[in-house]
Amino acid sequence: MGLTVSNQNFSITSLLNKQTDATHKFSQQLTSGLKINQAKDKPAGLVVSEMLRAQISGLTQGVENSERAISVVNVAEGGLSNISSQLTDARALAVEAANSGAMDSSQVSALQGQLNSILGGIDFQANNTSFAGQNLLDGSRAIQTDNVDANIENMDITSAIDGTVNIDVTAEATAAQADGTLADNQATDETIVIQGALGTAELQVSAGQSQADIEAAINALSDQTGVQSSSGVISSVEVGSEASVSITGNLTGITEGETIGTDIEGTINGASAQGSGNSLTSASSSFTGTITMAQGSGTGDFSAEVTGGGMQFQLGANSGESVRVGLNSAHTSSLGSSSGVGSMRDLLSGGSASLSQNPSAAIDIIDAAIAEVSSQRADLGAFTSNTLESNISSLSTDIVNTTDSESRIRDTDFAKSIMDYLQSQLQEKSTISMGVQANTNAKNILSLLGS
Repeated sequence: MGLTVSNQNFSITSLLNKQTDATHKFSQQLTSGLKINQAKDKPAGLVVSEMLRAQISGLTQGVENSERAISVVNVAEGGLSNISSQLTDARALAVEAANSGAMDSSQVSALQGQLNSILGGIDFQANNTSFAGQNLLDGSRAIQTDNVDANIENMDITSAIDGTVNIDVTAEATAAQADGTLADNQATDETIVIQGALGTAELQVSAGQSQADIEAAINALSDQTGVQSSSGVISSVEVGSEASVSITGNLTGITEGETIGTDIEGTINGASAQGSGNSLTSASSSFTGTITMAQGSGTGDFSAEVTGGGMQFQLGANSGESVRVGLNSAHTSSLGSSSGVGSMRDLLSGGSASLSQNPSAAIDIIDAAIAEVSSQRADLGAFTSNTLESNISSLSTDIVNTTDSESRIRDTDFAKSIMDYLQSQLQEKSTISMGVQANTNAKNILSLLGS
């Protein structure tokens, strides 16, 4: 019978190589802090981890973008604040000039010189308020719109997301309307006091006076009172809760007392909007600004498209997570236009609202300009708090959560890796010991056979 000595070196070497690789892997996890160092370590986990890393990078940049956007808005708001102060000074000059009974032409001329200087300062501020080389208040940063519904009279947009702006009007604004209807003829001689949003006036009516004559007399006072009459109905010229009609006295067919109009009600892009007359104002992440509907447009859904312009800020980690911010022109040629009387440029020497020509009109225009600037500043403030600061808070939370998720996938579990490393080292040493013992046994057998 033959005698055979089995050589186990190959199998032991193969086992030792596997254990050495395992020890190296666990050592690499401990030294790098990552349990996925190469694609072969965990292919599926690597794919998810890389996607999460890209998302974390985008979220971090979104926070930086939002912080930079706040800086831009602060610069614009600072410029508008300076203009607001200049408008306040201009108003004081106009009020002083309106005191014409105590001023001669030379004093008015001196006031006009100061006003001209203020107007020049406003234009200078509008032309030179900039951030990183971009002018902010010269009108070049206004948001552009298209496909605006015919029932939308005006859109004053501070910020919006590109695309469709949806307006849902649930209740239209109404004028104030006195209770009752004017009789065909007045029954008695009366002194009637008519009061509206603009002021108060007295109206003398006589017995037998026709409805048409009384309406003509009421309408002749509309510029003083803001009250009008047609087809026997007495109503406010304007609509909204600031419009009112108050009748005192025995006007046949009309009940004495005061009535108030109602404001428009609705939403913009699904967010609640504050109504004032025919205007809806909203401050949400998708739209901040004011939309004015045409009188008589009724209720229902209306829309417009935001197509560009303004300043676009990328606030999120993904495409489409951006918003446009618009800044209206702060030039004297634009400010005060909402007054319906003119613009601040008309207050310059020789203008229709200069201090020597019409200081009362100058006051109205300046008041409108102050309201416009204040509204723009309020909208920017709302955009900063409701969109930018809340976005930073939200992204910061997302960064923490996403980083935690990525860490669970990719980072080393040190307790487990240390145990695996020690176990692998022990197995490796045992295998080496087995190899040495096997070689020794083989040599001893061969030595016995040779002796």
